[in-house]
Amino acid sequence: LHSLRRRQRQMCIRDSNTFDDWMEGVNNYIKYKLTFRETLKVCKEGRAGLLAHAIYKYIAAVITFLILKLRPKVKAESVSFLTYILSIPVALIIFYNPLLGATLYLLLEILDSVDGTIARLKNTCNKGGGLLDNGAGALRHTFIPILIFVYYNHLLIAFIIAFLHAVKYRIRWHITSSVGKIKGIGRKIAEKRKSRILLGLTGDILSTLILVAVVLAYLGITIEIPLIPLLNIGGFSIDPILLTGYILVTIFTIFCIADIIRLPKIAFRIYRENVKRAKGLIN
Repeated sequence: LHSLRRRQRQMCIRDSNTFDDWMEGVNNYIKYKLTFRETLKVCKEGRAGLLAHAIYKYIAAVITFLILKLRPKVKAESVSFLTYILSIPVALIIFYNPLLGATLYLLLEILDSVDGTIARLKNTCNKGGGLLDNGAGALRHTFIPILIFVYYNHLLIAFIIAFLHAVKYRIRWHITSSVGKIKGIGRKIAEKRKSRILLGLTGDILSTLILVAVVLAYLGITIEIPLIPLLNIGGFSIDPILLTGYILVTIFTIFCIADIIRLPKIAFRIYRENVKRAKGLIN
């Protein structure tokens, strides 16, 4: 039984998405009735941020387990599509209740682990589902933080974040269209260390940071920042939403600069590959 499930997940990694594979995955799940522990194990197989592995993947495993108990034939693409279409309404909810909107934002991030777990359990991983999942992530991580800052009248920060997002996605679109799928620095480090924990501003950390800032703003709590850390000499108070904005602008700027720096390296690699291909054709 365990070897069968391991073979299914290995096939899933290789983008196996035929109809027979899909039916085999569904039938085996219904027949063997995976336990919650097994569901949690499969859920934690995917790479994600530190908070996801520490907290949110346990919640995602519970949701996955309940979904598959109630509706065993549900598709991973259905969950991905749900997170996709709910991204805009959740962003709009922020103008009526930012605390509720930020909470739903975190819930959408948790559901992002649910669709991947269902796909691995049922052996239904495919590039279309991955594209839908990436699109849902791009929507919620772009619109929701921007509208949070718009609601709190930090319009300049909202504009800068929107601009940096546009630059980042434009650069990565060009890179991807030229050389195929690219990996971020966090994923490269995780693969090198053979770890499932991604470093950097992952979706779980971003959504948690936004929610904490909104909660502090809702409670009227400001953050005291000393001029000289550890000595508490001087200092100033800052709105948690504004501080979060400064943090996001700094990190997104670093990401954009890192992508721009990578462009010449990728361009020269493409040039060398084309030269080798041309020499091979001439010879």
